[in-house]
Amino acid sequence: MADDVLVILQEAMAKEEQRAQFYTEAAQRTCNSLAQATFNVLAGEEQKHKMHINRFYTGMVEKNAWPDMSACEGECLLVHDAAQQVFGLLTDAAVQDVSCETDLTQAYEVSMQAERESITLYKRLLDEASDDNAKAFYSVLLKAERGHLALLSKTLEYLDDSEQWYFEEEQWIVEG
Repeated sequence: MADDVLVILQEAMAKEEQRAQFYTEAAQRTCNSLAQATFNVLAGEEQKHKMHINRFYTGMVEKNAWPDMSACEGECLLVHDAAQQVFGLLTDAAVQDVSCETDLTQAYEVSMQAERESITLYKRLLDEASDDNAKAFYSVLLKAERGHLALLSKTLEYLDDSEQWYFEEEQWIVEG
């Protein structure tokens, strides 16, 4: 097993930890309930990613090979519908709060850029991987980061124009 894979996994764990800290701090700096819920959910997700990566890192150190993904059941499925979770936590009145965070849009932009960087990294690693377990590992992380980007995009759309967001989300009612 190449030491560079271990270095990549160490760097990935560090990035996940940094992003979790950023999301935690962003949640603390805003008064907007939707943004708080979004950032808190993402902070928890990044911690899960770090634990997932650490589990594989430890397995690689112990066995000098990629751990078998088939042994990793539900806990490795990092992706769920975070948007539904976030919006489910809030009442319509709660998401109408005015943000005390003057740079809320900037926090979202920084967050979305960080998620894009992770997507690019995991996509590259997936494309370069030759081991099936490595491919499965990077695929799970790639899907999770894409879900985070979608959550950030969806909640930012709501914050920017809630009327348009409701129209798009409930358009199925109009279309029948």
